Amino acid sequence: MFTVRIIVLTLLVNLVMAGAIIIGPAYAATSAGGFLGRPLPEVEQENFFKKFQLTELAKRETPYGAGVVVFRPAQPTVHFEVAITVDKTDHVLAVQLWLRRSFIDGGDSEPVAMSVVLGFLKEVPPGEDVQRLDGLADEIHNGHVVGAEPPKAGVPAKPSAGYLAIMGKRGIYQQALGESRLQILNYRDRFGPVMTVQVVPIGTGKHEQAKRAGRTLSAGAPAPLDA
Repeated sequence: MFTVRIIVLTLLVNLVMAGAIIIGPAYAATSAGGFLGRPLPEVEQENFFKKFQLTELAKRETPYGAGVVVFRPAQPTVHFEVAITVDKTDHVLAVQLWLRRSFIDGGDSEPVAMSVVLGFLKEVPPGEDVQRLDGLADEIHNGHVVGAEPPKAGVPAKPSAGYLAIMGKRGIYQQALGESRLQILNYRDRFGPVMTVQVVPIGTGKHEQAKRAGRTLSAGAPAPLDA
């Protein structure tokens, strides 16, 4: 399937460059909450999986000593996929959410899409990193009316760069958190605009790995949409 291939290729290039596959076991020992570093069967019992009834769509081994497992909701009207990279012992190394912008911007489907994104941001990153994303989560939850005076409660006077990326108004956004890195990418495949939201580990005291992760999207992903 073409969409699965895009997920796998984008995620793998990012992981290899960021060194996430190499540092997976060490990260597992320090992870507190979230999906990273935990056994995949355990993660599959989390609320995000149950709420959207995620079922396995495909599983592929990679040349880098890791595997990628792709999940899709059981509901035919909920259009997104989740690609989880695991090590040889089935511990989670990275997680990517994949959505078509037609689902995000589709009027009636937008509340469901935003619920998916919010669930991802609140459950996938490590616990302390989730707190660092509270501002972005509040923007997504409350919305942002350009020119509103005053802005809605919990919404900054101007949209943040992360919110603009979620809304498709910015091609690339990255945020280094405490233990992980959030990456948002908008790009276009042959079927139309796509958004990916990805959480990868920064590493434990590995400065160069963190620097390489900062170049992940620009070097390894498809060409983004214009910001």
